[in-house]
Amino acid sequence: MREMNLFLLDDLEDVDRTRDLARSDLDALRAVASRIENFVARPHEDLGRTGPVCPYVPESLERGTL
Repeated sequence: MREMNLFLLDDLEDVDRTRDLARSDLDALRAVASRIENFVARPHEDLGRTGPVCPYVPESLERGTL
């Protein structure tokens, strides 16, 4: 059975947690994390959103469940 590795966004900066990841995989995960933090969790004027693009993301980030 294949082992599943799940990471919280904060885990991506923890060398102990990510040491076994290929550099390309870590770069891809960091790109997704950046998109979540800098786009999905924030207001976006062009989309007409005064709150986060997805209203569930900020709370999920706070709870450590995303």
